[in-house]
Amino acid sequence: METGDGRPNPSRRSGIGQRGYGHEPTSLGAEQRENDRPAFVYRTARTQLLCQELYHQQSVKSDHGKPGCKWGNINIGGDIVVAGNSEERIRVSDPLADAENDQAVSTLAISNKAVATSGNYRRGFQIGDQWFSHILDARTAIPAKEIISATVVAERATDAGALATAFNILSPEESDMLARQYPGIEYLIITRAGQHI
Repeated sequence: METGDGRPNPSRRSGIGQRGYGHEPTSLGAEQRENDRPAFVYRTARTQLLCQELYHQQSVKSDHGKPGCKWGNINIGGDIVVAGNSEERIRVSDPLADAENDQAVSTLAISNKAVATSGNYRRGFQIGDQWFSHILDARTAIPAKEIISATVVAERATDAGALATAFNILSPEESDMLARQYPGIEYLIITRAGQHI
């Protein structure tokens, strides 16, 4: 419900929620909410990823540029950037384990790259006996369920984070096709059935 110039119509506002970062709350009918949901999810995720990438970049620049600083390792909620002439060993948690410090499914040797893992094994919600992922497929607004973890190694933190989240939604074949569009991408996908791809 907008005015002729594209702004939300204040007389139609009900405080249902934000349509995007910096926009006023608007009142949307059920059909409009369904149609707007994927764009809203995409805009929200894109804003979060850009903020994380900016923070990673600024942190690396400010610390790595100091005299005597030859390397840096920045971890923001599990998204990790390793910069400089150092190799860090990064453990990939087993999504089927009871604790994060259980046996890792893989250990990565990372230098001058970013690593991000996304999955439904630590974050989500339960309704009755059923667990739902916090990652929603923007095409359907249904929580992801076939992939329980995706880890991506990339040159940039935004690529690693965005692809790790996308790989939770896409089929393994679709994920492979997408990964081929980014040079130097490496990934590990773990399915609900326990298959490692």
